[in-house]
Amino acid sequence: MGFQLDTQKQLEQTLKALAETREKLHESEQKFRSFLDTANDVVYILSLDGTFKFLSPRILDVLGYQQDELVGQHFANVIHPDDLPHCQNFFERIVTNQQAEAGLEYRVRHADGTWRWHDTNAAPLFDAAQDLQGMLGIGRDIQDRKMATAAMQKALERAEAASLARSRFISTMNHEIRTPLGGMLGIIDLMALDETDPEKKELLQYAKLAGKSLNRIVDDVLDFSKMEAGVLVFEQEPVSIRDVLDTAKVIFGSSDSGQDRSIVTKISNSVPNYFIGDANRLRQLISNFVSNAIRYSQDGPIIIRANADQKGAKWRLRVEVEDFGVGISEKDKTNLFRDFSQIDNPLSAAAKGTGLGLAICKRIIEGLDGDIGVESRLGEGTTFWFELDVTSKEGSDVDAFETDEPPVLELEGRRILVAEDNIINQKLFLTFARRMGLKTDLAETGRSATEQFEPGKYDLVLMDVSMPEMDGFEAISFIQSKYGKEKLPPILALTAHTADFIEKQAVLLGVERILAKPVEYETLKRELEDALNLEPRPAVRRMESNAADLPLSNNSATALETLQQVIAPEVHKKLLPDFGTQGLLDLARKFLKDANRRLGSIIEAETDGDYAEVALQVHTLKGSARTVGFREVENWASDVEATALTSDVGGIAESARLLRAKLMELEESLSLPTH
Repeated sequence: MGFQLDTQKQLEQTLKALAETREKLHESEQKFRSFLDTANDVVYILSLDGTFKFLSPRILDVLGYQQDELVGQHFANVIHPDDLPHCQNFFERIVTNQQAEAGLEYRVRHADGTWRWHDTNAAPLFDAAQDLQGMLGIGRDIQDRKMATAAMQKALERAEAASLARSRFISTMNHEIRTPLGGMLGIIDLMALDETDPEKKELLQYAKLAGKSLNRIVDDVLDFSKMEAGVLVFEQEPVSIRDVLDTAKVIFGSSDSGQDRSIVTKISNSVPNYFIGDANRLRQLISNFVSNAIRYSQDGPIIIRANADQKGAKWRLRVEVEDFGVGISEKDKTNLFRDFSQIDNPLSAAAKGTGLGLAICKRIIEGLDGDIGVESRLGEGTTFWFELDVTSKEGSDVDAFETDEPPVLELEGRRILVAEDNIINQKLFLTFARRMGLKTDLAETGRSATEQFEPGKYDLVLMDVSMPEMDGFEAISFIQSKYGKEKLPPILALTAHTADFIEKQAVLLGVERILAKPVEYETLKRELEDALNLEPRPAVRRMESNAADLPLSNNSATALETLQQVIAPEVHKKLLPDFGTQGLLDLARKFLKDANRRLGSIIEAETDGDYAEVALQVHTLKGSARTVGFREVENWASDVEATALTSDVGGIAESARLLRAKLMELEESLSLPTH
């Protein structure tokens, strides 16, 4: 009897425990179902063969399927074909390695037939006996995130494409301006070498300063692009603010707009004689300020002030440019330093600029960790100013001022190879070299340079980067691979481009020196000296000009008369003093020969449908024609660039043939006896 009571009691306890277990299991199941019903993600179970055994109710809201609609189907039925291999590998790793993984992204088919992006986290699924049953996964819809990412990527690609197009445009325009500018400055250099009249020499110096100022404008445009890309580099060199201001006075005092204006400089004794900074950037700042002062005032002085307050080891430099002109309203002040922003000028509608000057100034100052601002009252005048911290640089390590007579380099007798396709630059470099006593060979293409070059034949090579058939870098690479770098003389790259890829390519080839056109006579001498490790020696004599006029035969006189009828008078006047009559005839003949060759290439290229080659030849022809003064050729090339090359209409070859016929007749009249 007692045994039965004990058994009954144990049974009751067991039943009670079982009931409690069932209750807890029910509660747990309810919680799990509540989780599945409310979760934003889809919970699913795959069997070992990859078929769905379970999907949570959320599948209806996320993918439009009923909860049991996919049960028994293989997961491959709803996975995008392109993503299926990744999903299969993911599943196999889970069941093989029996370890959880996360971050798989794939496209799954919605019930309406569209594809939506999902990602999943998964782990192996075991039963109570720890036998592997399949895979438990949690899938999340990431369609919106993927679309946003894709949109951002497309926007980034468009921005990068626009930036690249802009960079190419700026680089092209930079080359377009630098090529004729280089010819102009080179000719000024040659004229100055032979000029003895002090007044004419001074005028040539002013012309050279104006040319340099134009060159800086080109640099400004390129700088603006670099500023936007965040790659602008600032130099660290000894700077004299007094020299910077004196240069500004000379440039603007000799310009048409500023020659009747009084530009006054007031420099406090507190300003260090020299400090570490970037002279070109400071000159940009001050030049922009002075240019604005001239444009927005009619009379009264323009005052440039500079003072400094010492603060420990540094000085706080402040530079101001004040005018007494129309002034600036409070409303316009807010737009002054914005890109491409201009304010109305009541003095002259033609006095407006590009709207980049002050924007560049602001970015320069920001790059130098300084401050910039303006003070103005309408109708009374304006003061632009900037402040920045500088470190004084005094002592023997500061370079001395350049003397009027630079040292003559021991270059006589050295032999160099000049690789240059532009006919005007050829003339300039060969004339420069002759004045230095150099023995020079000319290669008109990169391929010609590789054919002429031999180890030990030249002491130095001047290699233009942009040439037909084979560009300068290709030529250098070919020579290096053929002979080895150790057998090559110094190579100086010449370029009218200033794009970063030029410098990068030069570094890859080991070319240490890049000369940016226009290259001045003194700059070329100094670079040659440095490249050849020559020591300067005192100037003992001045090289005589080899461009003096020679007696003219009757035939030459007739040819010269013909030339005077076709060359632009202002260009003829500029070139004749330096090149002489025979030299000018020779230059014209070389141009005509080159022009006829290029016109032939244009005709052939258009026949082949190679409009890239047409554009290249037309562009080069235009620059040479402008420099030599053949306006008819220049105008033809300009018209082709402005119209024919921007449309799908042919016809370039026909007009090129007509022009070529005229130039061949002209070349014959300048080369053959005429009576």
